[in-house]
Amino acid sequence: MILDNQEFLSSAADHVCQFVKGIVGKNPLLLKELNLNDRQLQDTTVKKLSVLLQDKHCKISTLTLNISNITEEDCAALTSAFILNPSNLKELNLSGNKLGNSGISKICPLLENKQCGLEKLRLSDCSISEEGYKALASALKSNPSHLIELDLRGNDPGQSGVKELTELLQDPLCKAKLRSVMMKQ
Repeated sequence: MILDNQEFLSSAADHVCQFVKGIVGKNPLLLKELNLNDRQLQDTTVKKLSVLLQDKHCKISTLTLNISNITEEDCAALTSAFILNPSNLKELNLSGNKLGNSGISKICPLLENKQCGLEKLRLSDCSISEEGYKALASALKSNPSHLIELDLRGNDPGQSGVKELTELLQDPLCKAKLRSVMMKQ
């Protein structure tokens, strides 16, 4: 597929471009925002989407997948895609998906990636408990420079999860950048 003299790197990306165009009605290479809110996506759909997201011509900066049946495997596929093409993603919304701690652990490598420019991460109502909060705090401590908003409402951090994030917020490196952490219902 050629668009404005740009060719996809693979025929798989070309196929996915047509697939996503069928869902949203627009060529995804022209999109800065992709909202697949409340679509109840299948694992294969997210894997196809990941092929598109890792293509260097993909410029999506805001990806909304809340209430979309995102699984742990999907988190791994999305993280892999964004690590291969990290510079564009600024906002990721995975709220309302039952990711659990294992899904969150799949997202942490993205947060640890020094090339990641993610500024807003929405994970409300994702069934995250203490273990997931610890993993998030650890990932953010290793790369505190980009994220400015973290939405964790509707999860169960427990005492140690609150402690981990409180310590993170008190860290001078994070304090300047992470201006909003939402944890209440």
